[in-house]
Amino acid sequence: GTIHDIGAWVLHRACIDAVQLPVDDPISMSVNVSLIQLMDDGFIRALDKVLESSGFPPEKLHLEITESVFADNRETVMENVNAIKARNVQISIDDFGTGFSSLSQLQSLSFDHIKIDRAFVQNLEEGSDTIIRATLLIAREFGCKTIAEGIETEEHAARLTAMGVDGLQGYLYARPLPFSELVTWKNKEKR
Repeated sequence: GTIHDIGAWVLHRACIDAVQLPVDDPISMSVNVSLIQLMDDGFIRALDKVLESSGFPPEKLHLEITESVFADNRETVMENVNAIKARNVQISIDDFGTGFSSLSQLQSLSFDHIKIDRAFVQNLEEGSDTIIRATLLIAREFGCKTIAEGIETEEHAARLTAMGVDGLQGYLYARPLPFSELVTWKNKEKR
């Protein structure tokens, strides 16, 4: 029963850390949100509190939800997603294509990004580019951007960029880092 408190703390900590990064332009911050959090009546109040207390620009916040959100109370999910979007916070569908997927429900949900799961990226040589191409087509039809997860090689990066993927994420660029090391890494990237 602590997911709500932990989730609120993670969201708050991520926004505070992002604001404290010594960078010229505010960075975007992605935070995973569980179905349990999204179904909670108090989630929107918690989101408002985080945005107000951290000072993080809402348009730079990306909340990542999985397709599993479609499996439960659709009305509550839609209300909360619409409330999130009303605050100019971005919504990303994480691990797209790996779970419960209903295109009709996708059609009624407002989202900004589709994240292509690393399983499809890692199997590019085995023909999963068909799934990636289909995902790109779906994303274009919905007017949203795509992000491929699990990029570990220059070859994958080049191939996915050539296919039209908008953003790439993975160990090729950086591994997860503590906040103190992130600042050092970011300063090296500028050079």
